[in-house]
Parts: sequence; C-alpha cells; structure tokens
Amino acid sequence: MKTYDVVIGQGIGPIQLGMPCEEAEALLGEYEPNNFQPYGRDYTIHEDISENFIVSYDKAQKVNFICFTNSENDALTLDGEPLSEWSCYELFMKFHELDPDMEFDSGGFTSDALGFGMTFRSETLTDENGRAYNCDVVDTLQVATKNYWKEY
Repeated sequence: MKTYDVVIGQGIGPIQLGMPCEEAEALLGEYEPNNFQPYGRDYTIHEDISENFIVSYDKAQKVNFICFTNSENDALTLDGEPLSEWSCYELFMKFHELDPDMEFDSGGFTSDALGFGMTFRSETLTDENGRAYNCDVVDTLQVATKNYWKEY
C-alpha cells in the first residue's frame, strides 16, 4: 500500500502543481493521454489518466489540476492524519471554516480560494455486528491552482 500526502495548494504525493508535463508523466507510470476542449473555450486541455490520478495541464503544459481517484489499495494523509480517520461531514466542516464561500452540493465541494475539492459517494458498509448501513465516503480528492474551477 502506498500513502500519498495531500498538501493543499501544492500537490498530492509526488505530483505537484506547476510541475512540467514531462516530469508528471514520468511519475505517473502507465497512463492514458486525453485531450478535450471545454465547452465555450478556444483551447484544448491535455490530461493524463493513470490508475490513481487524473492530471491536467495549463496552456504552458504545467500541472494545474490533480485528482486522486479513491483507491482501495492506497491511502491519503491530510495534515499528517490518515484521511480515513475523517468523516465526510468533518472534512466538509474543516474546509467550510477555511472558505465559507466554497461551492457544495450533495456530491461534494470545491473551493477556488483554496484550490481544493472533494467528491463523495454513498457506500453500504457493515458494522462489527454484521448490520449493513449506508455511509458517504470520499470518492475523489482534488488539488488545483487557485481559481481553477472559475477559469475552467
């Protein structure tokens, strides 16, 4: 199991904001490139998709968005604590305190001011007595340049 440290405003694990495309691609290992044009924009976005990461690049081909897709084989730390120790509600409240203007809905939240976002999914878990219950779990975690979502 690999553990990736999340540093808001900087990166996730070895992938860092501002890193040249070639460096990020070397760290990703096996990946699939993808190019698309956002609706209403006059430019193409290049991104790489690997087992755990989606990485996008700005016009200068520098990393401007990193998405960690929740992997059952790997773990994330945030502020030095395992992300698995935090409930979705606690994570939401932590970031809402830092940015009361963040965008949120039932599927997650994004903060342009912090350059940070998360999506959640509902999952059925089983307690120690074998009873099933529904719980929101982190699906993706995103670190981006400030105002990434406004510019996108």
